Amino acid sequence: MKKRFILLLLAIILVCSLAIGQVYDRKETLYAGGGLWSPPNNWNPFTPWAIMTGTNGLIYEYLFMFDPLSNEMIPWLAVDGGWIDGKTYELKLRDEVYWTDGEKFDAEDVKFTFDIAKKYPGVHYSSMWNWIKEVEMVDRLTVRVHFTEPLYQQWSFQLYQLPMVPEHIWKNKTEAEILTGANEGPIGTGCYLAEGYGLDRMIYLRNDKWWGIEQLGIKPTPKRIVYLTVSGNNVALGMIFKGELDISNFFLPGV
Repeated sequence: MKKRFILLLLAIILVCSLAIGQVYDRKETLYAGGGLWSPPNNWNPFTPWAIMTGTNGLIYEYLFMFDPLSNEMIPWLAVDGGWIDGKTYELKLRDEVYWTDGEKFDAEDVKFTFDIAKKYPGVHYSSMWNWIKEVEMVDRLTVRVHFTEPLYQQWSFQLYQLPMVPEHIWKNKTEAEILTGANEGPIGTGCYLAEGYGLDRMIYLRNDKWWGIEQLGIKPTPKRIVYLTVSGNNVALGMIFKGELDISNFFLPGV
C-alpha cells in the first residue's frame, strides 16, 4: 500500500512538472491571470468563483451573453427569450449544440440546472426558488419558467450569469460532489477544453468542434489559454511588462 501511494505521488508530481515546464507557441497562446490565488484543483461550475478561472465561460456556457454598452442580451445557448405573461418566461434553445462528450444540449439540461438548486439549498443560486414556482420543459428546445413573484432584474441577471450543466453527467452525483467536487475532466458546451494543470496554472485547449464556429461564425484565436496564479497586482504588472501575461483578468470566451 505504501509503495503504491509513493508511485501515485511521483506520477502526480511528474504530471504537474510537465504542465509547468511545457512551452507553447507564443503566437497561439494567451496567458491570463488574476482569478487564481492558490494551486488550481477543480473545474466545478457550481462554485460561485468558477467564472474567475474560466471554468464558467470557457467550458460551461450561458443562455445569453450581455453587452453592457448597448444594454442588450445576446442570444447564446438560447436563441430567444421573453415574457409570455406577467409570471411566465419562455426560453427557446439553440439546436445542434453538443456537449463535448457528443451528447446533445437540450431543455432537460436547462431544467436540471435550475432544479438542482431547489433540491440542494447549498447551491449558491438556490434563493431564486423563493420566487420561482416551476421550470417546465415544453419540448426539447423550449423551457417555460413559472414564477410566484417575478423579480425581473434578478431573473435577467441569471440569464447571463448561470452556466448550463449536462443533466446526464450531474444527475447521479451526490450533494457533496455537486457542491465541493473537483469535477476533473469537465464536460461542457464551450469553446475550450480543460487540457491540464500545474501548481501555478490551468491550461485550456481550443475546442475545434465548438458549435459557435459554424453557427456564429466565431473561432477563438488562441489555441491555448494558460491561466496563471498571480499573487498580487505588482506581480501582474511585472509579468505584463515582461510579456509573460497578456491580460490581468479573464472572464468570457470572446477573445
